[in-house]
Amino acid sequence: MKTRKAAAALTALCMAATAFSGAAFSTAAADEVIAQAYFIGAIGAEECWNVDDVNTEAGSAIADITGDGTYSIKWVTTAGGTDTVEFLAGCIVPAGTTENFTTDTFEDLAVTLDEVWIDGVQLTDYVVSDAAINTAYYEGSAGTTRMYLHDDWAGTGVADLPSATTITQEVSITFTVSGTGIAASEGGEDTPETPDTPETPETPEVPTSDAKAVATFMGMIGAAECWGLEDVAAPSTYAEINGDGTYEVVWDVTGGGTDTVQFLGVQIKPNNGIDNFTTDTFENLEVTLDEVWIDGVQLTEYVVSDAAINTAYYEGSSGTTRIYLRDEWAGTGVEDLAGNTAISQSVKVVFTVSGMGGESAEGLLGDANVDGKVDATDAASVLIAAAATGSGGETTLTPDGVLLADATGDGNVDAADAANILSYAAAVGSGFEGTMQDFLAG
Repeated sequence: MKTRKAAAALTALCMAATAFSGAAFSTAAADEVIAQAYFIGAIGAEECWNVDDVNTEAGSAIADITGDGTYSIKWVTTAGGTDTVEFLAGCIVPAGTTENFTTDTFEDLAVTLDEVWIDGVQLTDYVVSDAAINTAYYEGSAGTTRMYLHDDWAGTGVADLPSATTITQEVSITFTVSGTGIAASEGGEDTPETPDTPETPETPEVPTSDAKAVATFMGMIGAAECWGLEDVAAPSTYAEINGDGTYEVVWDVTGGGTDTVQFLGVQIKPNNGIDNFTTDTFENLEVTLDEVWIDGVQLTEYVVSDAAINTAYYEGSSGTTRIYLRDEWAGTGVEDLAGNTAISQSVKVVFTVSGMGGESAEGLLGDANVDGKVDATDAASVLIAAAATGSGGETTLTPDGVLLADATGDGNVDAADAANILSYAAAVGSGFEGTMQDFLAG
């Protein structure tokens, strides 16, 4: 303790000398890391108790504490998350020549917990209890500072983050350190102005009412994640699937990126009341992966493996089609895109959909009212539906009716479809025995 007091006295003398020169802080050690912060605890089956457990490759982040300032840490879960939190905290441990990161070493040390984010959403009503911050925690020889979010194990009883909190992707916190007597380096990664969470993306344009399915990327590129349309922000793009054709999707990660890919692919989800985008709904559905581009360069040697395309993937009640580039999570073992692929700007996929047009499993092309035959009443139903959607309302057709009404195959239900249906019905009345496709082809 005498040594500690002598060191404190020497530090005070040095600070006083600096004060005479007009400086507010000692800056001699501004670049020195005096501590490191990271999460400790358990999220589902995943645990983190020291700096070696922090999975930075998955996007988790450690904060290097270089003095007074604001910092953030992040835990990106790769083991499925949890809906029950028992112990979760931020921990600041001494580093370099620092003996303890406590008030024994820094007499005026204060730490405040500023923000808590779960799955990219800030908990704006979060309240920090008195027991949540401990600036003199000792376990073993080193003294640390702890910021408890929830503690059922260490005896504090902190429950600022409810135990029933669901964490599926990540948790991050922003906190402020003061009283070290050292000004943190300006402009460094250790003093971000905001938590290591992207700004709320622009809301993408809602797909048109006649889009049968929507394609987006799925997976992770560094700290960025995309699992559906709500995660797509310009200049990234999604594709509206309105029938057979070639489409492309783009994921722009400029400013981020990765050199390790674990799970990446494209998913095509049903839309506009369609139950599934699978071979159960479209019996002849086929999807081919045509091109893969990384950072604007086409991978001309890319080979698509047999397991890469799944046109009948079910998770929950909805059926989708998936195009896997690499999969270490879902069990397919697809490794068409190498795990050490570096992506610094963007990834683009071009793919072709076929088998949507023609006579589907639900009925006959042109049978808009789904009564088992194609006649003038179907043309009338199409005109009524077109008028409803044209005025901003919802379609008057059933989901199957929307599919079967698109006689032209252009992804829209409009007067052109009604005209084709009416012409076909007249031809059938005159003795024509073929299908709508035969009639249009002739």
